[in-house]
Parts: sequence; structure tokens; C-alpha cells
Amino acid sequence: MSGINQKDILIKANKKLSLGILGFLLLIPLVVVLYIMEILPYTLEEIVIVCGCVLIFSVLPFFINKFLYNETFISNCCLYCLEILLLMLAYNPVADLSLLYFILPIVSLIYLNRGILHKMSMIAFAGMILVKGSKLGYLIVNGMGEKMDLNPLYTDLLVSTVEFIVLAIILIKSFEIMEDIYAKASHAAMMEMYASSEMASVDNSFHLGTQTQRKVEHSDTYDVQQFFSAIASDMEKLIKGKNKHFTLDLDNQMPVELYGRKTQLKKALSNICADLLMYNTESEVNVYVTYENGINLRKKENITMIIRIDSNTVLNKSSADKKALGYFLSKKIIDELEGDLIEINENGKTNFKIRLLQRIEDEQTIGARQQKQKSEILELKQLAIANKAEENTGNLFHSDVHVMVVDDNREARKLVDSVLSAVGVKVTGVKNGVECIEMLKTQDYDMVLIDQMMPDKSGVETVKEIRFQDSEYFQKLPIVMMSIHGGKEEAKKYQAQGFTDCITKPIKVDEIKSCLKKWIKDDYRMSYEEYMRIQNES
Repeated sequence: MSGINQKDILIKANKKLSLGILGFLLLIPLVVVLYIMEILPYTLEEIVIVCGCVLIFSVLPFFINKFLYNETFISNCCLYCLEILLLMLAYNPVADLSLLYFILPIVSLIYLNRGILHKMSMIAFAGMILVKGSKLGYLIVNGMGEKMDLNPLYTDLLVSTVEFIVLAIILIKSFEIMEDIYAKASHAAMMEMYASSEMASVDNSFHLGTQTQRKVEHSDTYDVQQFFSAIASDMEKLIKGKNKHFTLDLDNQMPVELYGRKTQLKKALSNICADLLMYNTESEVNVYVTYENGINLRKKENITMIIRIDSNTVLNKSSADKKALGYFLSKKIIDELEGDLIEINENGKTNFKIRLLQRIEDEQTIGARQQKQKSEILELKQLAIANKAEENTGNLFHSDVHVMVVDDNREARKLVDSVLSAVGVKVTGVKNGVECIEMLKTQDYDMVLIDQMMPDKSGVETVKEIRFQDSEYFQKLPIVMMSIHGGKEEAKKYQAQGFTDCITKPIKVDEIKSCLKKWIKDDYRMSYEEYMRIQNES
């Protein structure tokens, strides 16, 4: 289980559950047969309504999973549709199907998420009370209680309630034990993986020389803005639609590039912030990143990075050991990174201060780079206003730039290839999304231009799979949709699905040049949010 992450779990669980719910379509012929045999005491209009509802709630999760990008929304849709179908089945007047009420909590275990298990258990319990209570209420309201003994129905409602509560307690306790085992296994696997990577690095350096050593070091070199922005983006997705707030504040005097064990650090910070955000119904978390002053920023020198996490949540050790699994793991990770994690609980708030030694790989400050980016964007805007885009010839970039073009139309690929080659950009063309994903796993690219309508995988399906790869490279890679539909509204729609930008077909030379300049920088690749913020400031 150590190789599984939450995104992979959501994707796989949503796919399986949405396909499984399609099986409820078999209820439609069953209902029709029972109606023809006069077993169901329904009118023809009621049968049509029941079959229509079964059709909608059986098919809806499948299409939502196929075309939407938000996996959390998809999981909620699948589980709610499943509960509605189960309640419709349980409400039948022919047989008592009490066991159906236990299905939703059991099925929710496939998400390996305690919050989902708790929520679905409460929803299933409310559904059981609704169905059984409505049947009992119908008999009382229509005066049938005087003609028949209702004590068995009261007893059945009480027994079902007790049984459900006992099952829910067993499920939750079993899940807690599973979580604890998973946490220990994940931590052990993480430490084993790190030890193996360290041994491999030393061995490779001994046999292959300094070139391999530089490659190993580069894998743990990270851009400070991109690193913390990725964490902020994950937290925003986590709290979307809830009464919670997450803010990130980076010291502009921080160096732009550091060297350290970024994967472990990201996991530790994400775990702490997620626990702080999810503990209360109204949570606020602020992360401030700086470094100990008093030294000159020089490449290959060490600095002490300070990460301060402030929140309105109390997260002490006793509660952390029982519930806050992420916090418990984070303390172990920080210890392994040879850093300090100081926790202060006072006045109903929890503050953390993390001190960690990191090495400078680029002494340029974040503030200085932002000023440089402003100048570049202003220059680009002036060139556009003066209509000088056609006069720019030769290589647009100082360094080598490699772009992938994904289109099943060979002539369309050749056209884009010729435009990009004319400005000094190396191009690789592939004909579908499957080849695109395989190529991205074997070689790094600076941008992907992709068509929407393709065999095997559409453009939307391809970008969805790319964005859910467990790597910062796949999250930050600029992916531009080539669409016959242009305009700001189309661009916003595609950005919501995971694309960075959108350009219109047939392709225009100046539009491609502008897109390249906007999203590919020689020294730093900006996110869409950063680009818009700097452009507005300009």
C-alpha cells in the first residue's frame, strides 16, 4: 500500500464505482416484469417514473466520471447516486431488504478516507430512518394502526437502528486500525526508499563520475515559488466549497532555487496543513516562508529555511496520535530531515515553526525575479501593440526548447512543426493521447500543444491523466489546447479542465509565438495565476 496516494485512490475508486452503478440498469427490466405480473401495486405512470429515475441515477455517475476533472465532486456524485438507488430499492412494497442500508458505508471504504466513511454512514442511517419511518407513518396517518398490530414495525425499526450503529462502530474501528497499519508501512517504505536512493547515488557517483552526481543533485533541486505554490494549490482543492481559508506568504528575499529532499518536505507540510484545515468546521491556516538573516546569499552556501504555520486549530499530541495521522507522520519526516518542529498551543490556536537546513542553488531573490518578469511582460505587450510580432526572426529563446505537438491530422502537425521550427524550437509530433503520455514519461518537454478530437484519447482525457501523475513536472507542464473554438470563455473552460491556455485552429503564426513567449521562460516557468497577477500589476 505504500505506493498508493490519495489521487490514485480517488481515480481508481471513482472509475470502479461508476461502472458498478451501471449494474442498477438491470432493475428496469425487473420492475417491468414485476408490473406485468401484477406483483408491484403501481400505476403505469408510477412505473415510468421509477424506471426513469433508475436510468438517470445509474448513468449519471458514469458520464460525470468520464467528462469532469474534479475527482472529489465525482466521488460525491457516485456515492449519493448509489444511496438514492438503494433507497428506491429498499422502499419496494414487496420485500423487506434491510441489509441494503449497510451497503453504502461498506462501499465507501474503497476510498480509504475516514471523512467519507463518517459522512456516508450518517447518510445511510438517515436514509434507513426515512424509509422505515415513512412506511410506519403511512400506516398511522391512514388509520391502519387500529386495524393491525404495529408493535413488530416499532421493534424492527429499533433493532435495525441498533444493528446499524453496531456495524458503523465496527467499520470505523476497523478503519482506524487499517490507517495505523498503513501509516507505519508508509513510513517504513519511505525510509527504505530514501536509504536505497542514497546508496544508489553514492554507487553511481563512484562508477560514473561527477556527471551522474550532478544529475542526482538536480532531482532534489526545487524552485521555491513553484514548490510552495503546489502545496497551496493542493490545500485550495482540499477546502474548496468549505468555510475554510488557506494563505501562503513567501519572503521576497528568499533565493529562487534551493536543494533539499523536496518530496519528503512537501509530504510533511501538506500533512500538517491538511490536518489543521480539516479538524474544525471553520479553519484558517497561514504559511509564512523565510530564512535566518545575517548571511549573504551565495550559490552552494547553506541557509536555514524557516516555515511558520499559524492556525486557529488546537492540535496537541494526544489528539494527533489518535486522529491526526498526517501530523503524526510529519513529525517523523521532519526528524528524518534533521530539522526542528516546534509546536506552540495557546489561546485556542496552534502555531508551528519548522527550521530546516537547505542549500542555495540560485542566489537570485524572488523579488528580483518578479521585477524581471514584469519587464519581460511589459516588453511583450509593447511589441504586440506596435504589431512587431512578424519582425521577430530566429530563436525566441536563449536555451533549447522542446515542444510536443499532439494531433491525429498529419498535415496539421506538419504546419505547427514548420512554424515552431522557424523560431528555433525543437518539435516532436505524435498522433494521439496514448503516445503523448508515454513520451512524457521518457523525456522532458517545455510545452505540449494538443488537439481535442483524437482517437483512443481525446485532448480532455489526455490532460486529465497527465495532471493526475504524481510529479510536480506533470502539474506545472504548460499544456495548450488547439481548438476551432476560440475566445476568453473557451479558454476559461479549458483551464478548468486542466489546460494552461487555448489557441484557435487554423493556427496563426503570431498566436503561437505569443503563446510560447507567455508560457516558456528561459529561467522560470510561470503558472497561470502568477502570469495574470503580474500582468494586472503592470
